[in-house]
Amino acid sequence: GGTEADNAAVRLACMIAGEQRYEIITPPAEHHAVLAACEREEEQGRTLRLLPVNEGAVPDTDTLDRLLSPATALTTLMHVNNETGGILPLADVAGRVRESGALFHTDAVQSAGKLTIDVRAVPVDLLSMSAHKIHGPKGVGALYVRSGLRIPQLQTGGGQERGRRGGTENVAGIVGFGAAARLALEERESRIGRWRDLHAIALRMLQDALPGLRFNPGLRFNGDSGQVLPNILSVTFPAEHYALDGGALLMNCDMAGLAVSGGSACAAGSIEPSHVIRAIGHADAEDAATVRISFGAETMEEEVREGLTILIDMVNAMRERTH
Repeated sequence: GGTEADNAAVRLACMIAGEQRYEIITPPAEHHAVLAACEREEEQGRTLRLLPVNEGAVPDTDTLDRLLSPATALTTLMHVNNETGGILPLADVAGRVRESGALFHTDAVQSAGKLTIDVRAVPVDLLSMSAHKIHGPKGVGALYVRSGLRIPQLQTGGGQERGRRGGTENVAGIVGFGAAARLALEERESRIGRWRDLHAIALRMLQDALPGLRFNPGLRFNGDSGQVLPNILSVTFPAEHYALDGGALLMNCDMAGLAVSGGSACAAGSIEPSHVIRAIGHADAEDAATVRISFGAETMEEEVREGLTILIDMVNAMRERTH
C-alpha cells in the first residue's frame, strides 16, 4: 500500500545516493509513513532537513532552494497534503530538485486519480500511490520508479516485479486498483466539480451557523481555498475563542453517526493533536479542536448537509456547556 511505497522510496533513494549525498529534505507536515522513514535514516547517520510549510501545509519553495545542495540525497514532498488538501506546485518543485542532482519523491496518495500527474513531463524519480483513496481495495498500492533509475531489491525471494520485490503478487488487489484508477480518470472532472460544490456548501453552513465564525479572525480554515483539493475541508476552533475538547468533539460526532477526524484519516479515532496542525502554526494545537471533513466519489449533498448539521449542533452544545 501507500505506507510501504513511501517507506521503500525513502530507503531506496538513500541506498542509491550512497555516502557522498547524506541529507534528506522533507517538511514536518508529511505523512508519518514518510516522516518515520526519514527519521530512521537520520538514526542511521543521515542529516534530516525540515522544510517549513505555509497555512495549507504546502512546503516553502524559497527555503527549499536554500536547503538544496550537493549533499542532498533525497527531497520528499507530498503532492497534496492529506489533512488540509494543500496542493504542491509539483512540476516547479520537481524541476528545482532535478537541477540540484538530488532524487525527488512525491507522496501522491491523496492526489493520484484526482489531479493530473504526467510523469513524462514532470521530473519525478519516485511516486507513491494507494488504491483505497480512489475507492479501490484496501491494502494495495504502487511505487512508480522513473525509467532508467536502477534500484536495489526491496525484498528477496522469487523474481516477481522484475526482481525488485519478491513474493506472490496480490492479483485481485492489483486488478481492483486498475479498475478504480480507470474510473477515477473517467469521472475525474465530474468528481472535482461536485466536490467544489460540496466544499462551498460546507463552508457556507459553518459560516452561517456558528457564532462569530464569519468575522472571527481566530478561527481558521486550514489552507487556501483556491489552492486545495476540494474533497478535503479542515477547520480549527482555537481554544481562545472556542473552549472545546477536541477529543470529546470527535467522540460526540462519532456517537451521532458522523465520521470525521482530527487530522489524517489514518489517525481517525486518535485524540492526539495532529502534527500537521502544529506544523502550520497553531501554537495551541494541544488545546484547539480541529475537524477534518472529506468527501468521496459517492458523497451526496444531503449527506453533507446532514453531517454539517450534526457537527454544528455538537459545537454549539459544547460551547453552551463551557460558558
